[in-house]
Amino acid sequence: MQAFDLVSKNISQIIPIPIYVGVFVVLLFQVFPRIFIARQRSIGQSTANRPGKDSDTPNGIYDRKPSLSSLVTPDPTFSWRDNPQQIPREIKPGKYFLTMNVRKLDFNDYIIFDKRYLSEYRERQAIISNVGSARIFVAEANDAALDLCEETLMVTVDFLVTRYPSMFHRTERGVLCVDAGEEYDLVTRPWVRHPLETMCLLSGDDCILMRCCNDGVLRVAAVGLVYSLDIDWTSFVGKDLASIHRDARIPFYESAIQKSVDRYFLKLQPDKPVARANWLTQIGPELRNEKFPDEYFRHVSTIPGNTITPETVVDDLYFRVERQAMRKLPSMRGVVFKFHLYATNIWDLELEEGVPRRFAEHIRGLPESVLRQKHCLEYVDCILKVMDLMAERQEKNTTNFHN
Repeated sequence: MQAFDLVSKNISQIIPIPIYVGVFVVLLFQVFPRIFIARQRSIGQSTANRPGKDSDTPNGIYDRKPSLSSLVTPDPTFSWRDNPQQIPREIKPGKYFLTMNVRKLDFNDYIIFDKRYLSEYRERQAIISNVGSARIFVAEANDAALDLCEETLMVTVDFLVTRYPSMFHRTERGVLCVDAGEEYDLVTRPWVRHPLETMCLLSGDDCILMRCCNDGVLRVAAVGLVYSLDIDWTSFVGKDLASIHRDARIPFYESAIQKSVDRYFLKLQPDKPVARANWLTQIGPELRNEKFPDEYFRHVSTIPGNTITPETVVDDLYFRVERQAMRKLPSMRGVVFKFHLYATNIWDLELEEGVPRRFAEHIRGLPESVLRQKHCLEYVDCILKVMDLMAERQEKNTTNFHN
């Protein structure tokens, strides 16, 4: 002990205090962090290679941070019967610029329900029964696509039973939709029904699943489009975003935002969903609708003795709005693009304060190519006439109220 004290005393005389401080700083900021990072990488590699035999969840989902269930706030008293429709009206007046126009979405609002929930649930059931699920739910014929479909359903069920415990209950074999009185089997393999069919019925949303391919490109792996047009969606599968928008002839997409959209989708995170809105016009209120105004008008105008004009059809004109939400799946292998559809008669917009005026100014700023893509080019004068009339009445009522 005396020898140790003697050595320590001699060292303290030889090595100045600043050197002690310098050595401590190096250890604190250089050596220790590297040791810690190396250990974390070792743990991460071990977790990533964990076999998935005891779980229906794809490998890699164990690494998701934070836990998605912890982001959901339960609403045990929620009643869809008392909840009015929350139709997005993200309308920008003025000169048209094509942008992604995405915004952050509160995780609790990833799936929302309103007073039309049960009626639309029954309607979607009838459509699937009449059209046939094989024409509505289409996927790549490989395990990767099925994994994405299964994961999407499981993530959806996790959200629903946590957020809306009065509407959805877990059971021994799956999940119970309380208001519909139906239980969905999530255990039996092969699946009793397509996973996306269950997802689309429970959530009330349509969806497109995109797979992150090895070449760094997102491609459509599966679709579940109950309320979309009665066409063959097989052509969508396997295509990237650029090809889809090119086939749909979206004006300015390639030149304005294609690269930004590709980068943005790849950077999405499971715990940070985003949202946007889109609108088109249609004839009639049916959400599974094949009557777009321009095409419909051109068709009926060829019928002998036809008396239909844009002025006579405008009363049956509806604005079809998509509430779109996007997020990365927890396994990071794919992206969910889902959307909820609304149809509003043109005259009912007068019930929404300020919307007719903003819509009119927005439409006046749209180029001809965009008006054609939204199926209202041949009706645009009639639409503006109605919008201006409703806006004037709203403004007059506001003035009278203040006087």
